[in-house]
Amino acid sequence: MKLYYSDTFELPLPASHRFPMSKYTLLRERISQGPLGKICQLEIPPAASNAQLQRVHTEAYVAKIQTGRLTDVEMRRIGFPWSLQMVERSRRST
Repeated sequence: MKLYYSDTFELPLPASHRFPMSKYTLLRERISQGPLGKICQLEIPPAASNAQLQRVHTEAYVAKIQTGRLTDVEMRRIGFPWSLQMVERSRRST
């Protein structure tokens, strides 16, 4: 069985941010060192394509995310500051 992880695409969050980004690395490490790590293949997931993202988002919204042109309201909904790492992590964790 394949298990996908995306902790290598870490977001540059300020120290005061409440989201515990390190939990993804800790989970991957725990799985890889436990019984699942012996029977499963841990892989970095492929990035979702624009066509795949546009199954659930408009073309305009996907373009705004890629170029960092989201409104303040849209950014608050996401909960993370915009960065190229956020775009890539989103594509990989979808």
